[in-house]
Amino acid sequence: MEHVREKLQDAENQVRRLREERGRLNKVFEAAKAAAGENETEATLGVAMAAKESVKEVERQLEATTDVQVDLLRRLGDAEAGRSGDAFSGANGWADAARRLDLVHGETRVDLAGGALLQRPMAALNVQDFSGSGASVVRAPAQAPPQDRRFAYPALAQRSVDSGDLAIGAFTIEYTTGASELTGIERAPTATDPKAELEADVGWESKDLRQFAVTMDDVPVKVLEAEDQLRALLESEMRYRIELALDAHVISAIEAATPPSGSTGTGLVAQVRNAVAASRALGGNPDVLLLNPTDAAALDLTTAGADGMFVFATRDSGSASPLWSLVIRESETVTNPTLLDRALLGPLYVGTGSVLVDPYSSMERNVVRLRVEIEALAFVRDARGAYVIPE
Repeated sequence: MEHVREKLQDAENQVRRLREERGRLNKVFEAAKAAAGENETEATLGVAMAAKESVKEVERQLEATTDVQVDLLRRLGDAEAGRSGDAFSGANGWADAARRLDLVHGETRVDLAGGALLQRPMAALNVQDFSGSGASVVRAPAQAPPQDRRFAYPALAQRSVDSGDLAIGAFTIEYTTGASELTGIERAPTATDPKAELEADVGWESKDLRQFAVTMDDVPVKVLEAEDQLRALLESEMRYRIELALDAHVISAIEAATPPSGSTGTGLVAQVRNAVAASRALGGNPDVLLLNPTDAAALDLTTAGADGMFVFATRDSGSASPLWSLVIRESETVTNPTLLDRALLGPLYVGTGSVLVDPYSSMERNVVRLRVEIEALAFVRDARGAYVIPE
């Protein structure tokens, strides 16, 4: 334990030194940039670019050292009094995390099922009675900027991954005999010729889990002492950033699988229906349509007939228009309208989630560093589980 503490102290000193160096280099970069703006020459531009690269290098070193520091904090927390690394399965992961983090009692880390950190929005308002003040005080959660929380990733089925798992593996089957090539399945009961043989290659595919992590520096210690304020901070900003990255990961995984595509017909309604037919011909059975907000609005505003009446009822609210029994999901990450057969495509595997407090790097200023991370992987089992409608 003393060895770990010594390493942690070294890491803390290194982080402090790098932060001071980053501050100094930022000032050098700003001065060089200003000089280049006033007198733009090859020399001044070179100095500015060199200063910028120096800042980037220090930031890379700082990130690497911080990762070491976080790992040491975990090891220290897991070894002390059994207070860290507890797993919870409550209905609200953020509430559990905010409730359990306690610097006074050494609770610097809480582990939860990753899916619990992607559920349940925070309460809008919390009213507490501070009897010592003689009056009721309304404490509102930290106010976050407006955020577009339309994401595509919730459309995928989610599967849990155990702590310690690093990859997802599955058998793959590739049939080498086409459906029209296999003959002789129907035969007389007394026939003695060879039966039809279906040829297939069975393989194994494995993909590494991905980590999604975000940190926040200089969080006042007082925030940790107010559960609702901490929960609001965790949900409003840190969860949002992870969700953005997770959404981009899901869309990238689908695009990387190069699913079939096609655009037949005039207008989105006709194109979607023809795409459903094409997907079914390939063995799929789409049940979700991913759209970007622009296409979703165009779908809602589709008109028909000489009088230009809306195709979909305008009284419906809260979701995009229904279309061929498809569930519509909007996301800024989506480029082209995409059909999903969720069962065929494959699930989103979600592993362990962690909320970790680093109370050492800035304890002299009474602030802490927060880190939230989860492990996840969009494992596309069959690209025919998606069908893209290019625009």
